[in-house]
Order: sequence, then C-alpha cells, then structure tokens
Amino acid sequence: TLLTRSGVRQLESLAPGNNAAAALMYPIAAGASEQQGIDKDQMSMLLMLAASASFMSPFGYQTNLMVYGPGGYVFADFLR
Repeated sequence: TLLTRSGVRQLESLAPGNNAAAALMYPIAAGASEQQGIDKDQMSMLLMLAASASFMSPFGYQTNLMVYGPGGYVFADFLR
C-alpha cells in the first residue's frame, strides 16, 4: 500500500506541482498512517520523496519531454 500511495503522489505532482501535491495529500497520508499504525514522520518522508520524484517521468520536467521523442527513449528509461 505504501508503493501505491507513492505512485499516486507522483502522478498528482505532475499537474499542480510537487509542493501543492504534498500539501493536498498530507491530511490523507496522516489519516492513513494512523489507520495502519505507521509513524507520521515516516509517512511524511514518503510523501515528500514521492512528490519530489515526479522528475523521473518524461512528463515531469520540460527537458525530459524535449528529448523523449528525438532521443528514442521509452518510459522505463527515465526510471533507470
């Protein structure tokens, strides 16, 4: 479930920006950490890392998208 939340945060951070995505998701992450018995600090760290990791996709940063087609990259190349 932590990987799912991480993926959702990464996708959300593509549209409004990583700071806004983290701020919007914090109440949900805090509630989920209480329900699962996970420390809030650990969930907050996961939230921050996931929101900041949006650069790992071709759509996360402008230059990634500029080289995506001409460079012959595939989506998995950005995760290596």
